[in-house]
Amino acid sequence: MATLQQDNRFLARAIDLVRKAGEKLAGAWVLGEAGRYQIRQCLSLLTQAMHGLRRDEPSYRALNKANHHIECVLRHFPHANPYNLGWATQNIDEALQALHGCTQSGPRKISAVDMKPNRAAWLKGPPAACNLPPAMPAGRAWRFVLLGAPGAGKGTHAELLSDHLGACHLSTRNIFRAAKHACNCSLSPAMTVALEAMRRGELVCDDTVLDILRERAACLRCHVGFLLDGFPRTVAQAQALQQLLNEQSLTLHGVISYEIPVPQIIARLSGRRTCTNCKALFHVTARPSKVPGACDQCGGKLIQRDNDRPESIRVRTEAYQKSTAPLIDFYASSGLLIPISADGNSEEILRRTLTALRRLIPAGGDEARPR
Repeated sequence: MATLQQDNRFLARAIDLVRKAGEKLAGAWVLGEAGRYQIRQCLSLLTQAMHGLRRDEPSYRALNKANHHIECVLRHFPHANPYNLGWATQNIDEALQALHGCTQSGPRKISAVDMKPNRAAWLKGPPAACNLPPAMPAGRAWRFVLLGAPGAGKGTHAELLSDHLGACHLSTRNIFRAAKHACNCSLSPAMTVALEAMRRGELVCDDTVLDILRERAACLRCHVGFLLDGFPRTVAQAQALQQLLNEQSLTLHGVISYEIPVPQIIARLSGRRTCTNCKALFHVTARPSKVPGACDQCGGKLIQRDNDRPESIRVRTEAYQKSTAPLIDFYASSGLLIPISADGNSEEILRRTLTALRRLIPAGGDEARPR
């Protein structure tokens, strides 16, 4: 029985990795050229899922084919042959079917792209619609704001937390990334003003960002809840967000602040290396290249960007702490702040976060608890 339980745990992890890979592949096409990194993440997830599978298993063969087609997509992205994209998506679906066929529950018809919300409504704004799953677990729709300095791993923590809570990760940064690669005719007046400001090297004013959020009010009202990332950044923005939520009759459950000492941030970010050719990312200790100084993907030269030098990181981190200190105090005084240590690996940080969130519900409460 112990062996069967171990096998099921492994299969569940493999299924989860393949699902995430399918989401990364689908989301990459919304982000345009910026989606190249997501496709590399898709490949990494599929490689992890293959570890431990036998080469004669249908799931392994399907994942191997998916890797081949996705590599072809990556070489020509964003002008890839639709043939490769179609086959890669089909291979991911086949792998999911095969993996589910190995579990006790038996095979189920699953689409890799449809497993989670694709957040199209958030990225593109109305009239785009998200590809929501047909049914969500009953219980509270959690609504949180996420804070964290560059290098705290906020994006990674947000995706893991999204998986556990069922809430959508709504990143304002991803909105602007998607807009940069969208057709001008599809941009709203507020987004057009924001992009013009960004091209001039200016900060997008609060009123414009709020207009962009109002355009996506349906995302804030979504029955699965949200994890808002990138906004607010100032007390004035926090007050405006609260007014917007009040207009929508929504309650903010908390503000999760991922905290990490500056020396650790510098160690994390200064170790990053970027390929001058394909822009692939590596890390001298966490993810080193096979050949020092050379990219595993294309053989290009790996460099340390100016933004990844210790002195630049220190300036950015200190500027972040100075600008967000009043915001931290504002949410602390309102009783919404939930400080989380971002020291350690992502699984440890997720456990700390879920433990802190469980305290939000009184013992014996009938609302769904974070898993």
